[in-house]
Amino acid sequence: MSENSIEEQKSWKTLEKRISDILEDHRCYEFVELMKSPWRLMWRNFLAGVAKGLGFAVGLTVLAVIVGYIIIGLLKPLLTLELPVIGGLIADIIRAVQMQMNGGM
Repeated sequence: MSENSIEEQKSWKTLEKRISDILEDHRCYEFVELMKSPWRLMWRNFLAGVAKGLGFAVGLTVLAVIVGYIIIGLLKPLLTLELPVIGGLIADIIRAVQMQMNGGM
């Protein structure tokens, strides 16, 4: 063999080694294996979706409880106040409805 072809083979082997290292670093083998099995890919995506949905539900529940406690804490002083204006308005509405039900008198 000529010296040129030996160096060319070494160059190709070096390039092949670099490409192999890059593919291993990026875990391309796992991706290719996953693409070969569509059912496995769908199962992994399904589990990921379930996990995201549960995380969303739990997070939203915790957030709703926190916001609820804050709102109740802010409204509690208002609920203990007596509001005669609103009470009088509601009493007028009840009287009007009862009059209408009793024949319009």
